[in-house]
Amino acid sequence: MCGPSIPGLLLIASLFFCLKRTLAVRLKLSRLSRTHKTITRGDVPDSVHRFITEEYARTCLIAHQSQPTDAFHEGWGKLGQHEGVYFRRALLDTIPKIDSLARLVIPTHPALKPHARMIHHFRFILPLLTSNEDELTPLHYYDSIIQLARISHREPTEEEFELGIQSAETIMQVLNECRLEMLEDSLTQLNQFSEESIHIHT
Repeated sequence: MCGPSIPGLLLIASLFFCLKRTLAVRLKLSRLSRTHKTITRGDVPDSVHRFITEEYARTCLIAHQSQPTDAFHEGWGKLGQHEGVYFRRALLDTIPKIDSLARLVIPTHPALKPHARMIHHFRFILPLLTSNEDELTPLHYYDSIIQLARISHREPTEEEFELGIQSAETIMQVLNECRLEMLEDSLTQLNQFSEESIHIHT
């Protein structure tokens, strides 16, 4: 009876060494720590530690130098104060905020229509606003900027955005002050009514 052929022996030997190699690799991987650990100078030779430190510093420098410093997208804030702000959307978002405050001060304030001019929609709060030497109030400037943000094909500039936001904040500040005065007056009247009621009953 003939024994196993040479090719068969080679196949069995190859499978044995592959299995042994796989088990050895898995054993080594299982011994590796799965927790993160900061490598200190004592963990590696000095030459390796110096190389890692230099490469890390070089990578940080390249990343810093690669950051844009003068990037500009029309209608968007530059890096810094208005970074990531879309001027048109930010301006239009002030409309419902002012409208909500106006309704607190004037409950009968008309409903907001989609394309109404701000100078017309907020006409009832116009007497509350102060005028400049040109007889223009913050509402006049706000109306102009909102019209630009609504219908202009070009994007608002940073200067126009700042003027619109400043005008909106001034209007909201005036409305808030009026609301606080109304609350104080209501509280005063309530206190007076309470005192009169007590006086009558006594």
